[in-house]
Amino acid sequence: PNPITDAEGVQTEKGLSVRCKANINFRKYLIVEFDDPELPKTDQAILLSALDRIMPLVLVVDSGGKSLHGWFDVKLSEESETRKFFKLATKLGADPNLWSECAWVRMPGGKRCSGGIQMADQRILFLKEGSS
Repeated sequence: PNPITDAEGVQTEKGLSVRCKANINFRKYLIVEFDDPELPKTDQAILLSALDRIMPLVLVVDSGGKSLHGWFDVKLSEESETRKFFKLATKLGADPNLWSECAWVRMPGGKRCSGGIQMADQRILFLKEGSS
């Protein structure tokens, strides 16, 4: 979800990789995911909507499984604001591992696969008009 600087970046412990912090140009989106199986998607949507009052929610992707991925536009936010926002999201139950700019997230229109077999579509549930 975040722009990369090159075809590959250097990951010190693993060599070259497209998906590594060194290859991220800047954080454009912060992804918030609630993946607690006890939290229904309707409740996840309510939490994402509440967080939208603090930081602009521009996209919601259904993982094709148990969770929703909310994409928040943080490109104009100070890192301290973004960090504070994410801390609140994790207190509400969001996955803290998604703080990483290069974390794996569900992509809009993608396919959820397991063992090479397509399991479900990663549908767009919400897209804010005019977002890019």
